[in-house]
Amino acid sequence: MTKFNTFYFIVFAVGIVLWFMTTVFDQRVNSFYGVAQNKETEVNKNFDLYVNHIYVLPGELVKKGQKLLDISRIREEEKLMEQDLRIDELRAEEQAWTQTQNAKIRDLESQKEIELAQLDAKKDELNTQLEQRKSLFDGLSSVGVEDADFKHIEDRIEAIENEKLLLQQSFDQRLADANGALTAGRNPYSKQVARLAAEKKFYDDTKVISESILAPQDGRVGNIHCKLGEHIPAFNSLLSIYDLNPTFVLGYVQEDLVTSMSVDDEFIIKSANKNKNLSYKGKLTGQESRYTPIDARFSRDPSVTAWGQEINIQLPEDNLFLQGEKVILEHISKSMINVQSSDVEQASKLDK
Repeated sequence: MTKFNTFYFIVFAVGIVLWFMTTVFDQRVNSFYGVAQNKETEVNKNFDLYVNHIYVLPGELVKKGQKLLDISRIREEEKLMEQDLRIDELRAEEQAWTQTQNAKIRDLESQKEIELAQLDAKKDELNTQLEQRKSLFDGLSSVGVEDADFKHIEDRIEAIENEKLLLQQSFDQRLADANGALTAGRNPYSKQVARLAAEKKFYDDTKVISESILAPQDGRVGNIHCKLGEHIPAFNSLLSIYDLNPTFVLGYVQEDLVTSMSVDDEFIIKSANKNKNLSYKGKLTGQESRYTPIDARFSRDPSVTAWGQEINIQLPEDNLFLQGEKVILEHISKSMINVQSSDVEQASKLDK
């Protein structure tokens, strides 16, 4: 009977151990490495410039509005030369257009004189015929001679007078339009020349503009990408400024580590360096949907490329981590949050 009771007791004890191991291991905390990083702001300009003075050094603390650089905006000589060349081309085209207009006016005037002269010649011929016919009947008292005998010639002369008047009006209008194009600013090139000339004057007046670049925020100066007296192309980085404290952790979850995470999961973030007492609580804000090579800094053998999933974890603003500091991340499963809430709160406090 004693042996029987002992057997059941052993079976019961083994069951308790298995249940305990399953529960504890399911609630284990997965640990992996990450890097504390800052949000970095690049300072640049959208125009070519010349560096006159540099007031800061890498790693220096700066306040928002503090002077960082003195620069000069310098216009390109090639741009000014291109404008001069284009203005010369337009003025040559303008001169050719003016000459064409003047030639058109002269042609119209010549054509007007020729056509009016032709009508005058016809009119003179008809007047001669009319005079000759009237002279033949001059002094005769024949009953058959009447004004109707000259009517058709007089009608032709009147028609020529009307045609001459219309022709005169037509040529006068065409000449007025042609002359107006020269004097009323209808030259198709004059506006382009005026615009380019105004731009050139502006570029000449603003060929060199000096200004200062100020810090856009409180922070620490990162890399300075320019040198004193250097010409910097537009949009090239002059320097960078990053936040005083790291704002997030870039973590790496090894591909062979089976774990389930979702946004807002909590983590304990500890320093992996000498100051291992630093510990904060953070939340998962994002994770990659693919595996990427893990930084060789976290590999035991740098010659072997390890792969993992990148995750971003938000840090509290008052953290004391350094930029690029190596940290240890401990993922807290949701099943442990309620059970170990007091331990988590204890770990999230800075150990003073």
